[in-house]
Amino acid sequence: MNKVFDYLKETHAPLVLDIDGVLSSYNYGEYCAHHEMDRPGALVTALCGLYTKVAKPIPVIQKFIKENYVDTGNIGKVYCLSQEPHGLEEEKRWFVRQYYDIPYENCYFVTAANDKIKVLEKIKLLFNSVEKPVYIDDNASILRDVEEC
Repeated sequence: MNKVFDYLKETHAPLVLDIDGVLSSYNYGEYCAHHEMDRPGALVTALCGLYTKVAKPIPVIQKFIKENYVDTGNIGKVYCLSQEPHGLEEEKRWFVRQYYDIPYENCYFVTAANDKIKVLEKIKLLFNSVEKPVYIDDNASILRDVEEC
């Protein structure tokens, strides 16, 4: 992973990040909500401000983005791509803006994980072929699909 971060530090390449499990911890709150919405009480937690009151940023990633994208004027090259089937897009946008300074318009959401590939293709088109986006996700099957395209 250090090789990836060194590359990003040197080039300020476009960066696309998943939210759950990358920009926020995978399980949080009393009910380990949002990833297991069928758990008793999880939906209640989600509806009571999961991203505005419960979720917390990952300090090391927060620092990296600040030093290498915010402070260098390159925050417009940072994107979020998150699976969100529960209608929490606005809370997630607030979360990444509040803790990472990522612009609202740089947040993309899909209802199914396999739709992430289509959005990544759209993001790639925003940049010339020299600037290939780096994608960071905690879902190995998505990363394998990205590698194949």
